[in-house]
Amino acid sequence: MNSLTRIVLNLVVIGSLLALCGSASGGEQESAVPVTTVLASKHAIKQELALTGSVEAFMKVTVYSKVTGVIEKLLVDRGKKVKKGDVIAVVEHGTELARRKELLAAVEAAKAGVRQAEVAVEAAKAGVRQAEVAVEAAKAGLLQAEAGVDIAKASLLQAEAQLENAALEKRRAEGLYKDESLPKQKYDAALTAYKVAAAGRDLAVANLNAAEAARTRAKVGLNQAETALSQAKIGLKQAETALDQAKIGLKQANAALESLDVRIADYTIRAPITGVVTARFVDEGAMDNPALPIVEIMDTSLLKVNCDVAQVDAAKVKEGQE
Repeated sequence: MNSLTRIVLNLVVIGSLLALCGSASGGEQESAVPVTTVLASKHAIKQELALTGSVEAFMKVTVYSKVTGVIEKLLVDRGKKVKKGDVIAVVEHGTELARRKELLAAVEAAKAGVRQAEVAVEAAKAGVRQAEVAVEAAKAGLLQAEAGVDIAKASLLQAEAQLENAALEKRRAEGLYKDESLPKQKYDAALTAYKVAAAGRDLAVANLNAAEAARTRAKVGLNQAETALSQAKIGLKQAETALDQAKIGLKQANAALESLDVRIADYTIRAPITGVVTARFVDEGAMDNPALPIVEIMDTSLLKVNCDVAQVDAAKVKEGQE
């Protein structure tokens, strides 16, 4: 039982005793004085602490421009609500836009260069394949020519053997014919056979010379085909190098365009947070730079209260208390 409850009970008891005493000693009175009784109960005593302080936004941002230039558009004013990403202002950037058109043209030209280089590579590959086919054909032609030489040599050997036999028969026939031991008809036949054999040997020699000349031409053709193949491979390598350079040029052009786009984006100033514009520091047409603020934005969805609490009241304040 706390002190407040004890005090209430004591008062009730004292009141009852006084009432009894009054009743005993006041016989002369005609009626008793009415007394009201109250049942003792517990109640929380509400305590309030009045403090003086300031209410501030939990988040406050001062917006600056990243670039220097004339403010072409200013789309907000004090008191205007903005969302994160909303455009606040635009700084004049006509020069950058003109430069962007130039870079776009450079990118398209670089793309065309890449396509042209790719066509050249495919053409060079086709040239290499064609040169390889020509080399194989030249090798086959050389093998055929060498076989022709071998056949011509064999034919020459056979013709020379036939000529040698015919010469022996001719000499034998001449001797017999002088001795009148051989009829003229057989003698003439031996002479004719010799002439035919000699003509056959001459033809075989001519065929061998022709076969050797064909072999020489085949060797020259093979050398030329191999040279053409080497040149085609060099051309392919050059075309591939040109394609690599064209791709590098395209990559550089795209990088320059992307870099400029990032810079152009800086000329459009956007709200970094959602909130209310509480201050505007510039006007349209003013020259701005990264050292000068443009607006101030406060996020009023969450507030904080700053106040001083006396030491004697410090124990009455607790975290989370309302």
